[in-house]
Amino acid sequence: MKATIEFHCQRCGTVNDTRLEKRRETYPVKGEDTTILADVRVCTRCGNDVYDKSLDSDNLRRAYDSYRTNHGILTPDEIRTMRQKYGLSQRGLGTLLGWGEITIHRYENAGLPDESHNQVLRLIQDPVNMERLLKDYSGRLRSNAQIQLSERLTQLLSKEAPKQVVGFLSRVAARRKADIFTGFRTFDPETLMEMMVYFAHKPGGVLKTKLNKLLWYADFLHFRKHSVSISGAQYIHLPYGPVPDDYLAYLYSLSADEALSIEEMDMGNELVGENIRAMRKPAENILLSSGTALKVLRGVYTHFRTYSSKRISELSHKEEAYLRTQPQEPISYEYAENLRVKI
Repeated sequence: MKATIEFHCQRCGTVNDTRLEKRRETYPVKGEDTTILADVRVCTRCGNDVYDKSLDSDNLRRAYDSYRTNHGILTPDEIRTMRQKYGLSQRGLGTLLGWGEITIHRYENAGLPDESHNQVLRLIQDPVNMERLLKDYSGRLRSNAQIQLSERLTQLLSKEAPKQVVGFLSRVAARRKADIFTGFRTFDPETLMEMMVYFAHKPGGVLKTKLNKLLWYADFLHFRKHSVSISGAQYIHLPYGPVPDDYLAYLYSLSADEALSIEEMDMGNELVGENIRAMRKPAENILLSSGTALKVLRGVYTHFRTYSSKRISELSHKEEAYLRTQPQEPISYEYAENLRVKI
């Protein structure tokens, strides 16, 4: 294989063989001289430097990378990876930060953030800080983007410290009084999680959207029959229907404990769903604590066995419990009496 490459040499005026040399060179970056070990192309005939656009770009990139290292500035790859971790587009991240899409685009394509922007980007690498940012500036994002980012943060935080997160949420929920919004039962996170395992243990698993509706119908139908819910969970009005409050924390805690597996599924039309499968049998001793829970769970599963996520979601949207509540509002169990479903 030929060790040299032919390039046009301006001094010789002809196309000659060239070789690469390593040489310390200094580049000005943001007004500061930055020295790197550069690759330089040299004419083998006269020894003159030969311009190579590709090498020149690589050397400039190294100078910028050296500057980033010296000043603790995030690289384009680090910024891109962080953004993708939160499931945000360049526009979404720029909007949330109040910078604009073009700024994020520039930083991900070799642009250097200034000191204040770099400090913010470093801070939001931590999901805890990103969660604070979302809480303070959620109004900058569209509702769907807010929900998506909130779910991703719950997932990330739960994966990092599932037991701590679930423990904290459970302590908070335990301080709630048992009332019409909990189905007159003190919330029991273990019961809610075993209900998740119960439905996910069925053949083929269950899509996340459908799982939330099965949980809701099970708790509300049990309340209608026995004047008390199974889990004591509070359900919230969200775009795809009722869901247990903070359900993602419990779901991803089960995933971290390898009780559930969560797999992305291509739903068509560029939509991605999450299918939940149980990796163990449900702890029926927990579900049997109410005496009537398993019977209702079996009835709910049988009734909705052939329903798709879309169909059960659409049905939940027609329920009085959903129609009479506002987005993000808790749903009273008093609406259980008027559910369309009979089991």
